[in-house]
Amino acid sequence: MVYYGSLAADFARIAAVPPQVLVPGSLQMVQLYAPELHDAGVEVLAYVPTWWAGTQSPSGTTVGSPGALADVEAQVDAAMDAGADGIFFDQASSDAMAGTPEGSYYAQLRQYVKGYGAGKVVAVNPGVAAPDPSCFAVADIVCLECGWSSFSAAGYPGIGSERVWGLDSAGDCRNFDGGEAQAVADTASARALGVGRFYATDAYTDLPAWYESYAASASVCR
Repeated sequence: MVYYGSLAADFARIAAVPPQVLVPGSLQMVQLYAPELHDAGVEVLAYVPTWWAGTQSPSGTTVGSPGALADVEAQVDAAMDAGADGIFFDQASSDAMAGTPEGSYYAQLRQYVKGYGAGKVVAVNPGVAAPDPSCFAVADIVCLECGWSSFSAAGYPGIGSERVWGLDSAGDCRNFDGGEAQAVADTASARALGVGRFYATDAYTDLPAWYESYAASASVCR
């Protein structure tokens, strides 16, 4: 799951009903709450944007420093010092084919993270329904975000469902109404499509009032 808020009470709720993986929204939140989350058995992934392999800003203009490999590696260093179990590389390119600049970029980031230990988790978020299969060569987990409902596992033979992650946020995904009933139904639908990891929420910055009951539902627990 992702939770980009900062309320101590919300982190306590998460630790009491722990997910497998959590992405806090800032390095400060990793540093503050990683010990509590680790005690609950949660893997904590630090959020690090890559600006589409360092090529674009959100407006589409070419930028210099954001996403530059050295800068991203420095953020990885800080995250590991803060107690992270891995990295969630957001704003990731939708392909990482060998021999391309994007492929080299994400392969180097994977190697850099794994330099802290083979068990450190690398997740990338291209946020599309059909990322190039090469993305799975540079990441342990690939996030489809809102595109999960159009995912076809047939295009990814040999890729286990636990390596595919879907996210729904009423604030970001037009197909989600923000309610618990749809969150539960969508989780079941995602599993049927081969999306083995899934989380739905009102907004990434909030923990929904129905978090505990949603987490305990049959479609979520396994």
